[in-house]
Amino acid sequence: MAKVLISCIGTGRVNNKETSKRVYEKATYTVDDKEYNTSFVSEALYRHYSIDKVILIGTVKSMWEEVYHVFSEIHGQNVDEDKLIELGVHCENANSLSQLKFPFIEDVEKAMGNDSHIILVNYGLNISELNSNSTRILGVEQYLNNGDELYIDITHSFRSIPLYMMNLLIYLKYVSKKNITIKHISYGMFEAKSENNDKTPIIDISDILTINDWLVGAYSFREFGNSYKIGELLKLGNDDEKSASSLLKMFSDTMNLNHMVGIKKFSQQLSSINSNNLQPIASLIVPQVVDSFRKEFSSPLLEKSNALFQLKVAKWHNQHKNYSSSYMALLESIITHICECKKLDWANLDNREVAKDILRKGKDNLSRTYREINSIRNKLVHVGETDKDVANMIRKLETAICQTEDYITFELTHKKK
Repeated sequence: MAKVLISCIGTGRVNNKETSKRVYEKATYTVDDKEYNTSFVSEALYRHYSIDKVILIGTVKSMWEEVYHVFSEIHGQNVDEDKLIELGVHCENANSLSQLKFPFIEDVEKAMGNDSHIILVNYGLNISELNSNSTRILGVEQYLNNGDELYIDITHSFRSIPLYMMNLLIYLKYVSKKNITIKHISYGMFEAKSENNDKTPIIDISDILTINDWLVGAYSFREFGNSYKIGELLKLGNDDEKSASSLLKMFSDTMNLNHMVGIKKFSQQLSSINSNNLQPIASLIVPQVVDSFRKEFSSPLLEKSNALFQLKVAKWHNQHKNYSSSYMALLESIITHICECKKLDWANLDNREVAKDILRKGKDNLSRTYREINSIRNKLVHVGETDKDVANMIRKLETAICQTEDYITFELTHKKK
């Protein structure tokens, strides 16, 4: 495990001739009430967090000569003045058409410390360069080991690099199999210097990842009815949020089990979540995703018929590509409809067997639909030989849902009182 600093290097502030000064102004950076006088935020972070290795991202025109000079001094290494000058000239004269390389790159990486690396990127002037930059920045993962702790700095970032850095963090957090912890995301707020006793605060903006967690949770809930991520986040809040977390977990459990009674019960209880008692971020996200789901499962017809509610569950699963659950819910809906038509307790297992027998022998369209869908479902569950055309099985499911919905809705709205 290592503490890894990933930082960006630019070209420094421009002068009145719109050219780079090739230098960052020295500033007194403050981190956790400690002060560091340096021109590089990365130096302050390197010292403050006792960083083990550094990964720097920049263009060929970035101030690699200053990186070489500053980090050589940090590690007590001699600076080769000839290399420093040649490196500075090369980088200063580089432009958007320059190749992604510069002289003495190995010397600069050596000055940065053990196992440190430089990632060179394009200016990002077109889609090809942007795609290349994305690949290169995501490629940082190859230099990381299991258990590493990351400290990210975007202070001197060049153009679109912070956005791709965010992609890297999302990739490392949700995709990478390496157990990597993102400890801090920092920004040296140089513009606040004049209002902060001539000191530049280094701001921890790691909360941006928490916001992203909420967005991932909202997407999972809206697309798949999976509220576990939101539940985990709510569990960290106040008592009302913990209560909402428990309710959402039970709802997702019943949805994933395809437990019809539980789905109906907890979908109705979702309305009990009071957005006024949620923290700011939760109050923006939770009501939207909960209300959109709850409204989808609330209508006068759904209240009249358990069969129609179960059909709605089948339709929802199909729309979200949970096809196996959709097959099961559709069959249960048809069985429940027969029970309701025959004035039988639909929750009674013996009554459901009676309904199945009626459907097996029936000659109407609903019975034929039941038999076809049940045959496919049984073969899927028992690993039997099914239609090898997967798309056709999905089309059959969608057709059956539409036909069943028309059939049940017609009977509910036209049956004699």
